[in-house]
Amino acid sequence: DSVALPTIREGDAVGQFGPEVDPVNIWVRGMVMTELDGIRDTELGDALSDPEPDNERGVATYPLTKGTNIDADGNKTTVWYVLHDVSDEALAEELGLSWAGGLVNTPVAATAEASVSPSGRWTFYGDLPNPIWANPPCRVSDGGDCENPDAIPDVDDDNTYSPLRRVNYGGKDVIFNAIIFKWGDEAWEHNRVDESCTSFPDLPANTTCMYNGNAWGRLHESGHVVEIDTDGPNPYVSVKLHKSWSDGGDYLPYYVVLDTYPAGPARAMGVPYVPKHQFLGSAAVPLVQFVPGEKLRDSYPPMPANAQLQGEGDGFGISTGGGPFGSQVGLPSYFMPEKNYSPMWHIGFAHWLVPAEDHGGVVKGFKKLKELREDGLLEILEFPAPPRINQGDATGIRVDDFDFNNLNSPHIVNCPTPMTIDTAIHRVRALEAAIGN
Repeated sequence: DSVALPTIREGDAVGQFGPEVDPVNIWVRGMVMTELDGIRDTELGDALSDPEPDNERGVATYPLTKGTNIDADGNKTTVWYVLHDVSDEALAEELGLSWAGGLVNTPVAATAEASVSPSGRWTFYGDLPNPIWANPPCRVSDGGDCENPDAIPDVDDDNTYSPLRRVNYGGKDVIFNAIIFKWGDEAWEHNRVDESCTSFPDLPANTTCMYNGNAWGRLHESGHVVEIDTDGPNPYVSVKLHKSWSDGGDYLPYYVVLDTYPAGPARAMGVPYVPKHQFLGSAAVPLVQFVPGEKLRDSYPPMPANAQLQGEGDGFGISTGGGPFGSQVGLPSYFMPEKNYSPMWHIGFAHWLVPAEDHGGVVKGFKKLKELREDGLLEILEFPAPPRINQGDATGIRVDDFDFNNLNSPHIVNCPTPMTIDTAIHRVRALEAAIGN
């Protein structure tokens, strides 16, 4: 019996007088979650909930630290960075970072070097991040609708920057996910700030602070940073924090978007294009986004259905929600910071082949996703494809080609998870509140 246990009178944080349960776990020390302050006690909801949830998107604010980058020619540049994940469990605990055990076997070709002084100052080696280009990929002097400044350098397919740094830290050879957010004062020398993100909550989803921005990759209307300040006494960067579903809805991971491969998605998202990500292999794990039934904007997303020839979607997918294209939020394969977790995501795009509402609507886990694919109800694409003529391959786009075990993924995004919500604990809080009332 519990009364016989030695802890019966010690107040060990359980029972009527224990602490209030908290469904929110923040995995990166110093990260402040805002615009989701009521999430502990409000309905989590999904894209088809009534009322629509107001928690599809929030903000993660990180303190920025000053470091130095030294390139191959010995040029030194001041940079501002955030440490987010590390491959070693003990260091993750010590430094207050997410434990990304899935980075242990990251190929050397996908990494860059760094060193840490005894006082804790970081030095990064190799190229600075590629310049942040906007769409269309042309300069102002080219005329037309071009917004990129004439002085912006070209992106380099051989650029050696990687946020994944090989470091000997305290005698341990480990991999850090160390993101350089700013490396100069020009508009292309920091992750793009989305000036079209005006207010929270983003309700209806993808209206006041859209996933990628109001216009596809434009200089002032897209990006994943909402604010960056390196001039004040406490430098910081605030980044969009995106909701996703996992484990059949048991957990909600919230993630951020930091850099990517290849160059096209980098322009669209306003983040650095990292050529080294193409060598990640099995250190990248799947995350599947959803294509909606109709276009979010005239310019995007590209639709995989023949109906796009008339400028429309196919009407099958859910056309509400906080995902990147206006459909439901995405599905990561594994996200909890521990030995199998990796912040590097191999992105696939699910396209419904039948009306989503006829088969459960919102998908909340990989098990259900794979069942739907096996039953021929949806396909998963490596990219949201242009129109397929007569369902053939006239455009050169493969159909249902996403490979969950692909070791050379064509689209990789650095999407670490600084925060998760345990929906079981969330339901307990709601029940306690209902009983109390």
